[in-house]
Amino acid sequence: LGSSYISLGKDSLAFETFHEIITIDADNSIAYSYLSGFYRHRKNIDSLIWSYENLTRLNPSNIRNWRELGRFQAQAGKFENSKASFRKSIEIAADETNILSYLSLGEVYQLEKKFDSALIIFQQAYEIAPNDLVTNRELSLLYLRMDSLAVSLPFTRKVAELSPQDRASSRRLAIVYFGLDSLDQADSILTYLVNSGEKNYMNHYYLGRIAIAREDYQIGIDEFMILTQMVDTLADSWMDLAFAYRQSGDSENEILTYQKALNHMVSEEDAIRILFTLGATYEQNQQDENAIKVFEEIIARSPKHAQSLNYLGFMLADRGQRLEYARELIEKALILSPDNAAYLDSYGWVLFRMGKINEAMSHLKKAAELGKDPEIFDHLGDAYHTLGDSVNALIWWQKALELDPGRDKIKKKIGIE
Repeated sequence: LGSSYISLGKDSLAFETFHEIITIDADNSIAYSYLSGFYRHRKNIDSLIWSYENLTRLNPSNIRNWRELGRFQAQAGKFENSKASFRKSIEIAADETNILSYLSLGEVYQLEKKFDSALIIFQQAYEIAPNDLVTNRELSLLYLRMDSLAVSLPFTRKVAELSPQDRASSRRLAIVYFGLDSLDQADSILTYLVNSGEKNYMNHYYLGRIAIAREDYQIGIDEFMILTQMVDTLADSWMDLAFAYRQSGDSENEILTYQKALNHMVSEEDAIRILFTLGATYEQNQQDENAIKVFEEIIARSPKHAQSLNYLGFMLADRGQRLEYARELIEKALILSPDNAAYLDSYGWVLFRMGKINEAMSHLKKAAELGKDPEIFDHLGDAYHTLGDSVNALIWWQKALELDPGRDKIKKKIGIE
C-alpha cells in the first residue's frame, strides 16, 4: 500500500503508511528505508539520524548505512557520534571498497580542527588506496595547510596525474613548485595553462612572481599588467605591478601605478592601503611634500590609521619640522598601539629632536627592549651620545651595525671608514 501511494505521488499518505508499519513491526527495515528517503527530501536531519540508527540496528554489517549515519550525525554537529559510526563502518570493511568512510572520518576531524588526527586517517586511507584521487587530494591540501610543501608535493603531483583535465589541480601543483623554488617546473605548467586558453588571474600572478624572482622585470611587468586588467578592483594586483616597477628601478611608473590604482578601488580599506604605499614611496624618493599630503589625506579619511600617524610623525620629526604636530601624531598612534616598538622609537625621536633628551631616553630604551631594530639602536646611541655617555653610545651604535652592517652614517659616528 505504501509503495502504491508513492507510485501515485501521494507522499503524505505513503509517509503515514510506513509509520504505521513501524507501529506494527518496529524491526521492519523496508519501512525505515522508505522513511529515510522522505526525511532526506525534507532535510529533517534528526529524523534521518533516527531512521539510520534503526537501519544500522537491524543490519549492523551494512557499511553504507553506518557511513550515512555518520554523515548525518556530522551535519547535526554530533561529531563524537559521527566518528563512532565511521569507525564502525571501517571496522566492518577496512579496505579500498570502504575508502569513503576513511575520508569522511578525516573530514570530521578537520571540522574539529584536529588536523593531526585527520592526517593519520588520510594516511591510513592512502595505504589501502594509494591511487585514489580524493585521498591524494586530501593529503595534498592538508599538508599545504600545515605549510609542509615538500611533503605535499608527491600527493599534489599525483592528483594532477589522476585528473589531467582538472586545471585547478595543475595550477595547485605549479604553486607548490613555486613555493619550493622549482621555478622552471612552475613556469612550464602555468605557461601551458595560459597557452591552452585558460583565463585565470592566478596564472599571471605566479608567472609575474616567477619573472621577478628571475629578475626578468619586463616580463613581470607584462604579467602584472594583465593581472590589473583581469582584476582591476583587487589592490594586490596593482601593488604587484608597482613592485615590479620598483624592482626594475622605475620609480616614476611605480608611483603612476599607485595613482591609477586609486581610480579602481571600491573598498575604502584597499584605497587606504594604496595611499599608504604611495605616501611611503614618495618619501623614499625624496618627494616630501607629496608624501605629507598623502599621509594627511589618509589621516583625514581614517583618523585611527596608526601606521600613517606614526609614519608622518616620524618623517616630520626626522626632518625637524612641525615638531609639536609630529608629537601629537605619534601620541595618537601610541594610544592605538601602546607597546609598538616602532611607535615608541618615533616618540622618543621626536622628543630627542625637541631637546627633551631625558624624556626621550625612557621611550627609546623601552623601544629597544621590545624591538630588535637597527634604527631604534641608532637613535638610542645618539641619545646617549648627546648626554655625554660615549661608552653606551658606542655599545648601541655597534649593536645597530651588527644588525645592518651597511649603515655608513653609523660607521662615521664610531670612526669606521
